Amino acid sequence: MNLKGNCTISFIDSSLTMDEIHNILKITPTKIITKGQVISEAINKNADSNKWMYKEVLNEGEEPSEVITRLLNQLQKENIQRITQTCNDAVIGLYLNSEYGQMGFELSTENITILSELKIRLEVHILSLGKVD
Repeated sequence: MNLKGNCTISFIDSSLTMDEIHNILKITPTKIITKGQVISEAINKNADSNKWMYKEVLNEGEEPSEVITRLLNQLQKENIQRITQTCNDAVIGLYLNSEYGQMGFELSTENITILSELKIRLEVHILSLGKVD
């Protein structure tokens, strides 16, 4: 299957600085967006919030559950909860893109447990081009 995607963790409008979040997590952000920053010149859109983001890319041949596991294994409950208490929002996002019309994935019981302990929501975004093999 020609599957592409990534899994992210984002902290939105934290009272912590971006450097403080980095130092707590010991993870270098993939992207930092500041409120008012131009995020799309095509539609003249500016960011309405500050956002710290880290992304794990889905490797070729990898299942979506594997990229989720790889991201979750880098996170420690106490550190995530410390940061989320300072945020307007926090989210783990799974983004999948496929040429196929139907796809699915599973979450292991271990990943469900970790997500529950982190007390952070999960968003899943799937783009399918609807081709049939």
